[in-house]
Amino acid sequence: MKKAVCVLLSLMLILATASAMAATELNFGGTRNVQIQKAGDNTVEDGVSPTTGMTLADLQIPDGFGGMAKTGRYFPALVQIDNAAGGIGNRAPIYGSYADIVYEGPLHTNGTTRLTFVFSDLYPSYVGPTRSARLQHLWLREEWDGALVYFGSSPYEETSVEREISRLKIRQNGILFDGIYGSKPWDPYRFRSEALMSPHDVLWQLADLMNDVAPANYVPQINHTFKFTDELPEGEEAEVIYIKWNTRKDCNSILEYYPEENQYVRYLAEEFKDISPNGENTYTELYPAFKLNDKLEHGQEITFSNVIIQGVEFEFLGDDRPMPVNEACGTGNAEYFIGGKHFSGVWSRDNLQSRTVFYDENGEEISLQRGHTLIVMFDFNTPGRSITFE
Repeated sequence: MKKAVCVLLSLMLILATASAMAATELNFGGTRNVQIQKAGDNTVEDGVSPTTGMTLADLQIPDGFGGMAKTGRYFPALVQIDNAAGGIGNRAPIYGSYADIVYEGPLHTNGTTRLTFVFSDLYPSYVGPTRSARLQHLWLREEWDGALVYFGSSPYEETSVEREISRLKIRQNGILFDGIYGSKPWDPYRFRSEALMSPHDVLWQLADLMNDVAPANYVPQINHTFKFTDELPEGEEAEVIYIKWNTRKDCNSILEYYPEENQYVRYLAEEFKDISPNGENTYTELYPAFKLNDKLEHGQEITFSNVIIQGVEFEFLGDDRPMPVNEACGTGNAEYFIGGKHFSGVWSRDNLQSRTVFYDENGEEISLQRGHTLIVMFDFNTPGRSITFE
């Protein structure tokens, strides 16, 4: 990966010449006439990750880590990660570069978002900063049928996570780890870091939690295996993606594609300025953190082999009470950025207990590049949101 200064210079060059390039804004409205060829369950060869397509034996396992690469057991852990101020500095996700899948979705009409990190290949020794869950995050857990690690939930009656947990009857499975509860088996595995400012300071010892507390005999009932390919897709050129959430601006981001690594690198606008293809703003890399000698240090940047924009219609029962329409089930429009190319399609999810499948314009399930994936659950119907690329 290029050094940060080279990346920044490259970005500044691109942004300086952006006015000469044609930027395309994504349009999520309307119904696309895609005849879906209903996908069944996928399989991968033994020793290949169902979430990243990578050979598990090739992954380096740092001291104190766990996960499928170490044990051979598939059991995803979904962790609610803070994204205040865009997740930079001492709010950067701890060991965030090890997440197989990262979901970003709206938390507030003003553009604040929250991240859900799916760890499967590797459970880091520490994760965080963890924050609260909303209904859409609980419904993501239903889709993966994995463990959910979080710190509190929405207190509002109409978007009550606790009420939904009771309806779904999942707490008795021993796979929900809510940090607001003390005197529980998982209490010794979470703590507040003195290196962070409250309420952005709660960390979990994920590898130990999953090894010592999560039920040893739990088997996820949903096959969430993706399809993978080593061939690059066809489509429009897509070197830079601009994701604008709204007036809050601190969660606005861009992703730039580097063909040498076949990766998109995520950046944040400095000083939370507005994002525009024709802007002259500079951007900063979003480095994840790691824990070393009771201090937080910064490591390799978070990169993605695949970027999926899932168009989801949200209702807001008050500015900070998001609720996906129809529980994010049914169908909707989707946009894909893979291998430096862009192409369109649709997504489909039958019910809460089934996986979301992403299809191309021919109705066939898309194949991902091997590696990590960013899925942006984009509420296109909320004013002030936009995604453009060039």
